Amino acid sequence: MTTPTPSLLAEIARVQRMDANEILIKYGRFFDSRSTRNVQSLRSEVIYKLQEEFYGRTISDQTVDILNESLVKRTERKATREPHSPGTQYTRIWRGTTHVLTYRGEKEYEYNGQIYRSPSVVAKLITGTNWNGREFFHMPALNAK
Repeated sequence: MTTPTPSLLAEIARVQRMDANEILIKYGRFFDSRSTRNVQSLRSEVIYKLQEEFYGRTISDQTVDILNESLVKRTERKATREPHSPGTQYTRIWRGTTHVLTYRGEKEYEYNGQIYRSPSVVAKLITGTNWNGREFFHMPALNAK
């Protein structure tokens, strides 16, 4: 494996210090579309492209096909990830108080008359600390049938 040159390392260091606007401009050098991903993801993609240029290697068509197939499978799994139906209730007793969470639909969980996007938000509201909401409420695992 070829050792990166000081110029490549310096360019990677510059990318790591770029703010959001600068990284979007640099991103545009390598990719056609404007991205909505977070700055760290854009930064990683730009650094990857800089290394591709340096080493003169790109990802093979076969690898691209494998990655695209994986993305399709992930999307299909995500479409069927909720193992419960609207109206399902989950109960948790926490420090002597019973808490009831009701699943209302995709990214809609009701707790004390309020709608939240995630059971983790509700678990944090109850406990005051970060929790995996599915674990807190003893919900079934994702992709369960």
